[in-house]
Amino acid sequence: MTNRIAIFILLSFVTFSFAQERKMKYEDYKVELQRWEKTQADKDTEIKKLDEEIAALKAQLSTKNTEISSVWEEIYAAAGTSSASHQGYVSQLDALTDKLNGLLNLDNEELYARKGELAGLIEEFEKLKEDPQSLIIGADGKVSEIERLINRLESRIRGIKPSTYSVVRGDNLWNIAGKKEVFNNPFKWVSIYSVNTDQINDPDLIFPDQKFKVPHVLDRDQVVVNSGENLKKVASRVYGNAADWTKLYDSNRKLIDTMNAHVAKTTNVEGSSDGKTIYPEMILSIQR
Repeated sequence: MTNRIAIFILLSFVTFSFAQERKMKYEDYKVELQRWEKTQADKDTEIKKLDEEIAALKAQLSTKNTEISSVWEEIYAAAGTSSASHQGYVSQLDALTDKLNGLLNLDNEELYARKGELAGLIEEFEKLKEDPQSLIIGADGKVSEIERLINRLESRIRGIKPSTYSVVRGDNLWNIAGKKEVFNNPFKWVSIYSVNTDQINDPDLIFPDQKFKVPHVLDRDQVVVNSGENLKKVASRVYGNAADWTKLYDSNRKLIDTMNAHVAKTTNVEGSSDGKTIYPEMILSIQR
């Protein structure tokens, strides 16, 4: 009997303890739920506040954009244009920039040959620059960039010593040699003639579109005649033996004979009794 009572008491205690634990867990759940509900409410309030601030900022941005658009319209009106027309103007500047960059990418010979194209682009740019739109923000930077490109191209062309020259109407060997980009020395017309005898029969007679070699750099088998030299002196300099002057004469007979005939015709003075006179700036071929 006593054992049964003890077992009953033990079971009653266990049941009570379980019920108490269950009650405590439920209470904890309710507390946690209330805490999360409050947190959610706080977040909802914060989100609502942020949404209101975003809406206010969007309204301000819209107002500013309207004001900016109005200012731009005033700028376009002052420049005598519109937004659409100005975009066309900017596109012209961009196209011109691309063309100038294309010229910059050329090698010196090709760039020099196309300097007339650069002149046309500069003329086009000057017209665009006269347009009041060139002062509008954005366009002004593009205009400045084009000016820098043109300056770079002009500077490069000034420094180019072309290896060829295309004859234009009104040219003669004297003024060709005198051009800054050629020799800047008209007396060097003799040098130009010397290396172009295949095209020039008479130094006084050249034709538009003829393309002459310009000998800024001599080949290893060429020598230029200095003032006061004759065939013997040049032979001594080239061969180390004045007696080898005949080699020079034989290699340059046509050039020497033509030059002497030209001098005789234009000055009525014979070059020499044997017609073997040579002249400063002549370029002679060397027979090795």
